[in-house]
Amino acid sequence: MGFKHNEQSLRVVDLLEKDGRGLNLTWEVRDGIVNHSKSRAQVLGSEWGKVSTLEGEIVKLADLVAYVNHDSDDAIRAGIIKEIDLPEAAVKVLGNSPSDRINTMVCDIIDNSWVCSGLIALKTIPAPK
Repeated sequence: MGFKHNEQSLRVVDLLEKDGRGLNLTWEVRDGIVNHSKSRAQVLGSEWGKVSTLEGEIVKLADLVAYVNHDSDDAIRAGIIKEIDLPEAAVKVLGNSPSDRINTMVCDIIDNSWVCSGLIALKTIPAPK
């Protein structure tokens, strides 16, 4: 059966947090936690978690940002790679530090989400220099 990240995450917030009392989360957030894992599906593809709410979609994106950043940070801390080994193209777009990379991704998600809402027309963002 193996380890299932999403099920363990729900177990943590339901049973382990607050000294075993769990967190008082809404059904929507709990649904997002338990249904956000993508396994081997294409990121943002139709098989990447079947959440029922917009909150669940946000959990999926937050997990992706954390996953991308923590894997590279863990590899650097473990001495498997050095910061200079990160792909130059990715560093140019996302930034040099972990906080820069997270900030870039979060701001990009926010900027592009406005278009999905239909409240703001697509704006052209200049390519990084």
